[in-house]
Amino acid sequence: MTNDDALRRDPTRTGKIAIAAIWLWFAAAAAEGLGRLGEIGVLGGFGGVIASHDALVRSDNATAALSALSIIGLAIAAAAVLRWVYMTNRNAHALSDRIVWGPRTSPFWSVAWFFVPVAGLIRPFSVFSATWRISASPDAYEMVGVPALLRWWWGLWLANAAVGKVASTLHDSGKVPGDMIGADYVLFAKVLIDLPLTIVLTVIILRLSQWQRAALARGEAPLHQDDEVMA
Repeated sequence: MTNDDALRRDPTRTGKIAIAAIWLWFAAAAAEGLGRLGEIGVLGGFGGVIASHDALVRSDNATAALSALSIIGLAIAAAAVLRWVYMTNRNAHALSDRIVWGPRTSPFWSVAWFFVPVAGLIRPFSVFSATWRISASPDAYEMVGVPALLRWWWGLWLANAAVGKVASTLHDSGKVPGDMIGADYVLFAKVLIDLPLTIVLTVIILRLSQWQRAALARGEAPLHQDDEVMA
């Protein structure tokens, strides 16, 4: 067995864990969005009057708890998805020895680019696109284009991050109820991005995992389970 063969892992189980994690995150994000609507109500944002001090305190505590839950859910989902990204990139490197990968496209960098300022807006997408193309056709990856599905995923991810940043800035700088209401509306609107993002990413994980499982199964090396700790 070659070193490349030893690195191959069936990503199906890791992909299922990632899908479960992103849907749990979406549930938490949606709950926070509904909590923001409640906060808008107590702040008088739907044409009413500002609620009592006790009601404002209860609402603030509830939205803070829901926000923390959403952040925890995002952290768990990010860890699960990035583990899957690492594994699928490593598989793609092992699928064909004819492919010349560019600099910093290793499994490590397929994850690390997400945390690099500025470059994190482009490089994770380009590295993942290579993983996709190679997985779709290891022997003729040059003929595989980057599908709209990947572009939608990356566009929605960037929009999610941008809207979240705007909402956070509005919320932190808010001094009057009107400022808080504006931030809450933006945070609720983010849920409208979170849902298609979750759906698109689910489709991507399912499709790429299926391709790699099939490609690995056709290889000479035995198909290993993916429940090992990442190397």
